[in-house]
Amino acid sequence: TMADRYGSRWLLLTGAVCGGAGMLVPVFWREIAGLYAAAVMIGLAFAFHAVVIQNLMGIQSKPHERTRNFSNFSLVTATCLSIAPMITGAMVDLAGHVATCLYLVALSLASVTLLLVWGGRLPGGRGTPGPAASKATKLSDRRLWRALAVSSCVQIGTDLIQFCIPIYGHDIGLSA
Repeated sequence: TMADRYGSRWLLLTGAVCGGAGMLVPVFWREIAGLYAAAVMIGLAFAFHAVVIQNLMGIQSKPHERTRNFSNFSLVTATCLSIAPMITGAMVDLAGHVATCLYLVALSLASVTLLLVWGGRLPGGRGTPGPAASKATKLSDRRLWRALAVSSCVQIGTDLIQFCIPIYGHDIGLSA
């Protein structure tokens, strides 16, 4: 992966900058196209972070700790994905959309600052890709297909909830 080649610091930094920039787009471009652009940038930031952090957990965990560490990561992520929309909605109600976007940009700037100051402690890259198993070997593993199927179903369910709940809430007159 890119994290193996180049290290995690710069990929996490790229994700934080991309996420912060994505939150700035609706502040300056107040049309539906601006929301599309913001969604793409924030989605890229999420992808950078999710993959790199999971890679870091795998690298830094001892073999007997990996299952627990990945489980804890999943629980923390699920908790944050449950709480963050409520906190953000309250911020929108209290401070407005623009101020909320700027507060979220400040969180990205905090991440950028932390990565610039302490990111050197993260494992560096090797510069060259490691040995890779053949694609046929990877694709013939039934466990991989099962994990992909379950993960896809969970992701589709999460995306549907994130899409439908705000529409339903607005329809019945709930605030942000």
